[in-house]
Amino acid sequence: MAQKERLNIKLLLRSLFHFLIFILCKIFKLRRPFKLLDGLTLFVIPFRYLFLCRFGEAYTVISAFTRRYYDIIEDFVQCGEEPVVVDIGAHIGTFTVRWARKLERIKGLLISVEPEPTNYALLRMNLLLNRIKNVITIPAAINSSTGEGKLYLHGLTGHSLVLQSSTFIRVRKYTLDDLMEKLGGKRAFLIKINAEGSELQILMGAHHTLKNVQGLIIAAHHRPEDPKMLSRFLKEKGFSTKCYAFKGNKLVIAYRRLAS
Repeated sequence: MAQKERLNIKLLLRSLFHFLIFILCKIFKLRRPFKLLDGLTLFVIPFRYLFLCRFGEAYTVISAFTRRYYDIIEDFVQCGEEPVVVDIGAHIGTFTVRWARKLERIKGLLISVEPEPTNYALLRMNLLLNRIKNVITIPAAINSSTGEGKLYLHGLTGHSLVLQSSTFIRVRKYTLDDLMEKLGGKRAFLIKINAEGSELQILMGAHHTLKNVQGLIIAAHHRPEDPKMLSRFLKEKGFSTKCYAFKGNKLVIAYRRLAS
């Protein structure tokens, strides 16, 4: 059977499975997400995804799958063959799951990096629930140096290497250059970063990696000066930049055309 036909059958079976879940929700009038044990919620996004999160993360999941503000980068870059995308600060996988599914059809690979152990476990579960296999997961932080660091814990979503709190755990950290070398010298086409204030430090440890990157999409709402600092740094690296605001969330988009 041709590869294209197998892919079409796979997509059809996946759609039928999610359609069945959707019908069961309607029959039993399950208009809200399934509430599971141990404070977990299972979201059913009809025809597309199953997604596991903690009760307090419902808004994060809904925003990721409805607003899709990270997708704005698609207006500025064009995928080549077998592209590599890096998700730094993957959290529980909202970006990773959606973009890995996009990349499946063009044999792309996604590298998903998340240092907080509970988030990392949920990330892995969400990849399993959605039968996604084109992802390499890394339980570590990305920063300007390689070694060990303190990850300060803030609620469910705001864990940071730089924004301090009274509670922290020790985590492995890499520069992006060192991580890509560890993974066999892979070249990133697109990078998404949401690292709770560490964004500039991450870029400072990505000198070689950035040479091959076409686009970046970076969360820049952690400190007032973030958008200007990130834009200035990326322009010095040869990128054009734009800033966007989405209901309190600020993004810096960086893009360029590389010579063939």
